Amino acid sequence: MPLIASITPLWFHKIYNSIRGREMEDTFPTHYKLNSKKDIKNELNKYGFKNTTIKLKEGRPEYLRISSFTYLFGIFFERVVNKFKVFSGFRILIIGRTQK
Repeated sequence: MPLIASITPLWFHKIYNSIRGREMEDTFPTHYKLNSKKDIKNELNKYGFKNTTIKLKEGRPEYLRISSFTYLFGIFFERVVNKFKVFSGFRILIIGRTQK
């Protein structure tokens, strides 16, 4: 999803979110800067954080709740991506813990 979101223009996101029932003015530009474990750990290390643990997880496919078919596909995708480590690069939620 982040790859698709990063290559589609803001006007598309506004229209797509309006189909999902969200107000167009509630959609903002997104800037992806730290989207990998390596980048996050490197940035945290620069500022003295240590013992960083980062997990990736795929969340509920709310962005596909425009029809039953797309939502069911999203649920299938979420379950497969979370179950098999080989697909961990497709997980979009970044959960971490660190200490200073």
